[in-house]
Amino acid sequence: MSYRRTISVIALIIFFMTSSAIAGSFWVKSRYARLRAGTSSRDKVVSRLKHGQELTVVEKKGGFIRARLADGKVGWVSMTWLTNKKPKTGNQRLEALGAAARSDGSKLSYTAGARGLSAQAKAYAKSRVDAKTAMEAIERLEKIKISDDALEAFLRAGKLGDYREVK
Repeated sequence: MSYRRTISVIALIIFFMTSSAIAGSFWVKSRYARLRAGTSSRDKVVSRLKHGQELTVVEKKGGFIRARLADGKVGWVSMTWLTNKKPKTGNQRLEALGAAARSDGSKLSYTAGARGLSAQAKAYAKSRVDAKTAMEAIERLEKIKISDDALEAFLRAGKLGDYREVK
């Protein structure tokens, strides 16, 4: 085999190994990820992504992947918002608070754990003198609704999430 042919074969093998390494699926782990026309937060939003939504990888570029959605739309999204494991369904925030309640957490964490996550955390929260007050505060917080538009305006103003300045 000639030297040139050997180099070509090696180049093809490397190409296919690289392609297979990025091929596959990722899932959205964020509630507010965006699929964009490019890798900049200033690029046009192609689609708003939903938590748990599956993306098929087309290409990888730095900390971004070019992905195809089930509806055929293609765009770029930061790897920050993705995971290679399908996210669990349910309320991860409450689950995280429940985990904190089972460790050495604050009284409020223990009370949040009483939201049905752990019998042990619930019993502890009931034994606390201020548990009722904390539970009422949690219930008030749960009733607060923030629209996606208001949240996006907040993220944009604070240069957070997709609006962060990439250096």
